Amino acid sequence: MKRSTRQSGKANPADASQDRLALERRIKDVPPELREPDPESPRGRILTAASRLFAERGLTGTSTRAIADEAGVNLAMIHYYFRSKERLYVRVLAGEFLRFRQIVFGAIDFSSEPAEILPTIPIRILAVMRKDPPWAALLRRELADGGKHLIVAFRLLGESGPLGLVEVFAMVYEAGVASGGLRKMPPNPVRECIMSIMFGTLVMQPIQRDLFGRDLADDAIWKEWSETVVSVLKYGVAGEEK
Repeated sequence: MKRSTRQSGKANPADASQDRLALERRIKDVPPELREPDPESPRGRILTAASRLFAERGLTGTSTRAIADEAGVNLAMIHYYFRSKERLYVRVLAGEFLRFRQIVFGAIDFSSEPAEILPTIPIRILAVMRKDPPWAALLRRELADGGKHLIVAFRLLGESGPLGLVEVFAMVYEAGVASGGLRKMPPNPVRECIMSIMFGTLVMQPIQRDLFGRDLADDAIWKEWSETVVSVLKYGVAGEEK
């Protein structure tokens, strides 16, 4: 991907525009082999059924027989399309991430200033999870089990997954630092901090809800939490004081 030429500490507007168009294309690209099948096809019905059952019961608690019955297909079709339950589970994780990525990052206006984009990323991600409890449950289960299948799914996705989004993040952050809108800090720890906020919140939500009565499903609590996180990140990353 073409890198922008920076002069005198400021971003070149033409190069920045090209960068943003490139980012939008990358966010929307999905490898043909990972595109969602027709939901009414046997393969599509298997993926839909598996996603729901894995979210409800986890990998070990879900049998291929239960998935086949839910999808209304012969058990042999699961092995034909996916070879094993573990491979089907990885494919579900990869597909859910792609759908989730498209919703979150596909809605970002890359013509906005980086200082406005980065602090809102955890909110965008958790907003999707808040509206999709099964996906949040599936991800929470996988993270609690060590995330080994999620790592396989991310490697399968290649640049369509987090590996590609790392470059997107670095490019946005670099543009923000060059334009003076973001503090100059090592980008990797900044990215990891943002990831820790969103995934930590996801994993801790049941404890926060049951122990402290802080349920992000409550609109008032969600509003308070999201506004606070954006303010903290804007002050820390963009240097904005409130």
